[in-house]
Amino acid sequence: MALTNSEALSAVKMLRPEIDAALLAVAAKHGLDSLKLGAITYSADGFTAKLEAVFDGGLTAEQKTYDNARAIYGLPARGFTFKTPSGKRHTVTGLRRTRVVTTGDDGRSYLFNVRDILAQYKVTA
Repeated sequence: MALTNSEALSAVKMLRPEIDAALLAVAAKHGLDSLKLGAITYSADGFTAKLEAVFDGGLTAEQKTYDNARAIYGLPARGFTFKTPSGKRHTVTGLRRTRVVTTGDDGRSYLFNVRDILAQYKVTA
């Protein structure tokens, strides 16, 4: 039975944390640095998702993109931290197109525009 689009979105939001937890267990079992569910595309009929695995010592696509493009944008090496105006610390982990991927103190991933980081946020490392 097909769902409405809003029901499908709710289902995806409910399933994702469970899928992420299961992938962490699989990554640990097989010695992977990372095993992540990426972008999800959904419809009333179901969903598809991208899966990214990183072997021990490897880099994610976002990490490679950041390392290759950081000189163009004038950003320091991956791993630098900055604070938002509200005082929350973020550590840069990669680049997705023109959006810097960070991990916040809460462990969640966030996206910031490169321009915003360079213009507004104090780089602390």
